[in-house]
Amino acid sequence: MGKRWRTAGDGGRGVRPEARDGRALGALVVVTVANYVWQVPYYLHFYGSHGRAPGGLWVPLVATGLWFAAGAVLYARGARGGGAVLGSFLVVEVLFYLLHNATGAAGRDLVSGDAVLTVASVLGYAATLAAAGFLLHMRRRARRRREAARA
Repeated sequence: MGKRWRTAGDGGRGVRPEARDGRALGALVVVTVANYVWQVPYYLHFYGSHGRAPGGLWVPLVATGLWFAAGAVLYARGARGGGAVLGSFLVVEVLFYLLHNATGAAGRDLVSGDAVLTVASVLGYAATLAAAGFLLHMRRRARRRREAARA
């Protein structure tokens, strides 16, 4: 009969590994998409209050959004290279936000009194944590697969 898996909420233990992976990817997608969607009102608010918006800022947003979408879909399907595509996006995202915060933005944006900026900042911090967490998840998953292959 095959191995039986418990489905109780026990912190991921006893849940099929594939289901745990799907939950982690789902959480990553929700946080990342929310962060991307909020960039539209943030852009309109920020540049609307500062005059003329610089052109072309939508290009990297769309390009990286497509990069993330491709990586998430390929990874979810178990396609060859899906982990590399998604992982490369996540590394760049984490580095982007670390650099952003190292320039002095860390924490200051949360006390600005500007609700749009605060939401954008909270989503950025959440996206950074989700990306770093999923990178660790991917690394542990790859290690378990290598160990299983050796056994």
